[in-house]
Amino acid sequence: MYYLTTRLNEKSDVYCFGIVLLELVTSQPPIIKGEESFIHIVHWVCPILERREIRGIVDQRLRRDFEMNSVWKAVQISMACVARSSSTRPTMSHVLKELKGCLNIEMARGRKEENKKQSILPWN
Repeated sequence: MYYLTTRLNEKSDVYCFGIVLLELVTSQPPIIKGEESFIHIVHWVCPILERREIRGIVDQRLRRDFEMNSVWKAVQISMACVARSSSTRPTMSHVLKELKGCLNIEMARGRKEENKKQSILPWN
């Protein structure tokens, strides 16, 4: 919508935040240099998502040390933020609520792993 009105609004910010979120999850720049051309990060992510290959999107440096559900949710949120139509993009408060849900999933995973470690200690 910005290109039509040249005015920024909350939905413009939501779009930008979605791009930043994709950058964080994928460790890719917004414009990815390919062998013969450049590709927008959204166009890079879409076909991988269609194949449901989330591990092909996530930054490899994480070495699969994440809860799959939280990553799916984060990617879904980011894709909602970058929806073509600004009217279908979520509000930032909705994005924040959803990201807190992702954080809760990851924190619960961390607590489970910590409990497992403590239960195998010889002095317990």
